[in-house]
Amino acid sequence: MDQAVLHFIEAAARASGVAQLNESFLHTMRGYGIGLFAAAVLDPLRLRPEHFLASNYPSHWIEHYTDRGYDKVDPVVLRSLSADQAFVWTEPQAPRPARQLFDEAAEAGIVSGFAVPITLRNGRHSVVSVTSDLGGSEFERLMKSAGRAVQTAIYCYHDTLCDLAGIGGHRPSPIPKLEAEVLRWLAAGKSTQAIGEILCMPECAVERHVVNALERLNLTSRDHLAAEAWRRGYLSA
Repeated sequence: MDQAVLHFIEAAARASGVAQLNESFLHTMRGYGIGLFAAAVLDPLRLRPEHFLASNYPSHWIEHYTDRGYDKVDPVVLRSLSADQAFVWTEPQAPRPARQLFDEAAEAGIVSGFAVPITLRNGRHSVVSVTSDLGGSEFERLMKSAGRAVQTAIYCYHDTLCDLAGIGGHRPSPIPKLEAEVLRWLAAGKSTQAIGEILCMPECAVERHVVNALERLNLTSRDHLAAEAWRRGYLSA
């Protein structure tokens, strides 16, 4: 686990409010050359953000974005509603109707970004997008080296933010020791086959532990599961 991300997970656990959490998250992101972020709950029926949970985007840009109706055509939002993996976005990748949006965003310092779509088992869709003023190719190189660490920090940020905002749901019961051991190796990047070999159990048993943990934590993504296991302290022992 990246040390900067571990420090952020610890700081997030101590955060007494959203402002303190945002400060810690921004400090961590700046270490990766990222200066802006936005977290939003998405409305899958209207194909647009339902509301922003938190953001440090310039206020004039958020107002302009809403007034121009960009929330209805933003390709990052539209892709986030159907994607099950994090993705890098840059202006050259944008479809022609969205070029004006990207051109104007660049004037506000939003040139390239990394979006992490989050879908929970209860059907809620969210996205956290972190952005930079780096050009597309430079930002893509950055994410190739730091993307996994940034994604883990984003998952931790999102879940802590939801808890602080009162929309995180109930805290699940402690997980069994063997399930925690499976998650420890999952967080280390091991496949279910490799975990089975390490723990001397059938791969189907490993898979069952992973599925049980996903259901317990109301998650759909294994990357998210690993990050949430770190956040809740299941892997700290």
